[in-house]
Amino acid sequence: LIGCMIDYGTISYGDICLFERDGEAKTYGKGIMQTTYPLGGFGGDAVKLTTARICWPKELYCIHGRGILATDGTKTVQKQDVDDMEIALAVEKLFA
Repeated sequence: LIGCMIDYGTISYGDICLFERDGEAKTYGKGIMQTTYPLGGFGGDAVKLTTARICWPKELYCIHGRGILATDGTKTVQKQDVDDMEIALAVEKLFA
């Protein structure tokens, strides 16, 4: 969703707020899809294969393994260091 919104100019990186955890501020960076294929007749076993890569619609950029980082121009906040009321309320709800 973020990639689509950035590609079409609805938001910019500066509109994204990342929380610093363990000294790092980034999104998870999931950009692939996996499909599970049952192995019929083998005791319910299955194999999971990566079957698609998720790219942003216009730029065809994929964040898999990287995520969105603070160096991309996002805002970064720490749970205890929030001075904007809107962000403070969101942090309060997220960490309550």
